[in-house]
Amino acid sequence: MVTPTLSRPTSGHRAVVPPPRHRHTRHSSMAALWLRWIGRDLRHRWLLVTAIALVLALGTGTYAALSSTGEWRTQSNDASFALLGLHDVEVALTPGAMLPEGELTALLASSASADTVASSTERLVVPTQVLVVTPDGDEVLVPGRVLGAPLDSDVDAVHIDSGRAVEAADPVPTVVLEQKFAAARDLPSEGTVTVRGVEVPYVGVGMGPEDFVVDTGGVGFFAADSGFAVTYTTLDGAQRIAGAPGVVNDLVLTLEPGTDTSEVVADLKGALAAADPPVAAGVTTRDDELSYQVLYDDIEGDSRFWTVVSLLMVAGATLSAVNLIGRVMEGQRREIGIGM
Repeated sequence: MVTPTLSRPTSGHRAVVPPPRHRHTRHSSMAALWLRWIGRDLRHRWLLVTAIALVLALGTGTYAALSSTGEWRTQSNDASFALLGLHDVEVALTPGAMLPEGELTALLASSASADTVASSTERLVVPTQVLVVTPDGDEVLVPGRVLGAPLDSDVDAVHIDSGRAVEAADPVPTVVLEQKFAAARDLPSEGTVTVRGVEVPYVGVGMGPEDFVVDTGGVGFFAADSGFAVTYTTLDGAQRIAGAPGVVNDLVLTLEPGTDTSEVVADLKGALAAADPPVAAGVTTRDDELSYQVLYDDIEGDSRFWTVVSLLMVAGATLSAVNLIGRVMEGQRREIGIGM
């Protein structure tokens, strides 16, 4: 019996060894498997995947919208006050006191901060009562305020909502009625009102920056819209209504950018005290204005509230998405079990 022998391969015949699989090849095949798996799930569960995407989009979109309300409200308020030239500093004489036109401007010019003033306007502001007749024929008598300023004033300008502004050719006095009061009483854009027993025409409805939130002077915050009437007119018109020609009791001014407001206030107080005789007046800044305080203070409180609401929305969307994803995973387990 011949026993077969194994011969070594000759030098010209080497054994062929398959090359090792490279790592990137394994990774690419695994990625292809995952893509096929994902594509299969998308085809079979497209409705569920769409629902998850919508839930997450609603949650994140709501969060982005509500959490940004504070920023756009701040920008909106800044633009509104800048458009109408809200004063930086106001000098208001004590109630009942008045000075001839030009004296407050002269006191301002004598102060050390006179060169930092960009614009100034003397005004006459007097409390009054206003009688209006509603479209139903009812007569309504409410407290109010007459605010008179020169027609060319660019400080605390009046925005006209309907009708038109007072013009130089109009009879004296002619007024513009405050917009929120006119809306609350359903008054037309033109008509007549009775101020201090005198019937006065009004040619428009509008609002000044100080009256974005009306300071009623004690009438009540919630009754301001329907229970307090502000009328805007020329300086001559306010003097005619008050029966005090040639006098003013208020000075408003805007400052150059970068000016230290507190320093201007101190200089004005010094100029008022140094006058002969001294002038009793209150010097305030825009931060003391009710409309400015309320509109900006509301932003901080409302932002905290909306941030909490938006976080709850995101949390709810996340839980909903997790619940839907859990259902997908449970379905996958059942399919794997059935396949096994």
